[in-house]
Amino acid sequence: VNALSTYMDVKISRDGFVHHDRYERGIPVIELEDGLLPKIGKTRKTGTMVNFLPDDTIFEKTKFKAEEVKSRLHETAYLNPKLTIVFRDKRLETPEEIIYQEPEGIVGYVKDLNKNKEAIHDIIYYSGSSDGITVECAFQYVNEFHENVLGFCNNIYNAEGGTHLTGFKNALTRTFNDYARKNKLLKDSESNLSGEDIREGLTAIISVKISEPQFGGQTKHSLGNTEAKSAVDGIVSERLTVYLEQNPQVAKMILDKSILAQRAREAARKARDLT
Repeated sequence: VNALSTYMDVKISRDGFVHHDRYERGIPVIELEDGLLPKIGKTRKTGTMVNFLPDDTIFEKTKFKAEEVKSRLHETAYLNPKLTIVFRDKRLETPEEIIYQEPEGIVGYVKDLNKNKEAIHDIIYYSGSSDGITVECAFQYVNEFHENVLGFCNNIYNAEGGTHLTGFKNALTRTFNDYARKNKLLKDSESNLSGEDIREGLTAIISVKISEPQFGGQTKHSLGNTEAKSAVDGIVSERLTVYLEQNPQVAKMILDKSILAQRAREAARKARDLT
């Protein structure tokens, strides 16, 4: 942001004082005082205010779309249930103000994504930590065919997924297949359900917090930490196994849907072969 802005101005309120820092096109213009930022006033508040103006010599367009900002803020509120975010658009004649606060966290996120769909069970939520990685996941099946599985690391959306989603999908596929075999929902002659079959109609949010994330690409489109895969896999496998044992009706509904998807896929393949 600093490098691509005409200016970036920062005011930090801490320890009773307001400290000031400023950069213009990435170059610092505030002189340090004994290695510290200068104090420009006293305050009882704490917090940081950042003002910046995108550089019109770099960007063709420098106006922000309100809807894109709102979407990102709402997403951040879901991922941090104790956070309150206030959005104000002062460019309008009558300034718009929206408060984003989602105490249900990612459960509320899944609920919102499925609000106009027919759910076949209540939202399933797990959280835990492993090897210093905090894992949260919430998911629900609806009476539709496509899957909608979203992955986040440190509040950043990973559009192409990554190791955390791989761990989740592996755990889901293995646990449902094990349950189906154990409870004779799959015949001995039938092959295991594929991941695609099991995720048909699934809406899921997977959020991990890692101290040293390894992202693919500058836009952080995918997560590369191998330890995230095993952390998510272990937590989801353990909790989902217990959940399916305790909720056999839900387990049967989900597996019936998956088995139907498998048979439809097989029928489509045979039809293609015949053609």
